[in-house]
Amino acid sequence: MKTQREKKLEIALLKEKIERISNKKVVFKEGIDENEIQHVSSDWKDVEGLIDSYTKVLKKFGINTYEDPLLKGSDMVGVLLSKQNLSEKELRIYGDNLKKEMSE
Repeated sequence: MKTQREKKLEIALLKEKIERISNKKVVFKEGIDENEIQHVSSDWKDVEGLIDSYTKVLKKFGINTYEDPLLKGSDMVGVLLSKQNLSEKELRIYGDNLKKEMSE
């Protein structure tokens, strides 16, 4: 059985390998390149790692991610996606409007 340290090292090596692979220029078929297809993964118990992977890829696609203001302080995970940069005020307004819609 592997020790915790060996498991962490193995995961780190896999992440490094995936990063190297995803940084290579790959052409899947004419007209599609690595900027249109990205890899996202994490350990099955690592929700934060999965979210971080998605966040990095979404940035490559020009999509901004924000923590869902409605879920702050809860045990749920939620992410707002936007093609525009949003200020804290805009996120608050969005959250307030969403709360109103949900309570109606």
